[in-house]
Amino acid sequence: MHTLMSVPGPLTWIVVEAGGVSNETTSLLARSGLECFHLSVDQSMPGAWSQRDPVESLMRMTALRNWAP
Repeated sequence: MHTLMSVPGPLTWIVVEAGGVSNETTSLLARSGLECFHLSVDQSMPGAWSQRDPVESLMRMTALRNWAP
């Protein structure tokens, strides 16, 4: 977040959260002052690294499908 805050010019931050939108993430994004889209997927993130790829792919596809410049 701090790195993105230092970028000059307009910037849109797309945040996709696994397991639904949490109050903690919403609060953090609001404090950043950055323009952002906060999206969620219903699937929770698996604990095992070997099982995360499908959920991470779903999160990327969710971001691309729901954000348009």
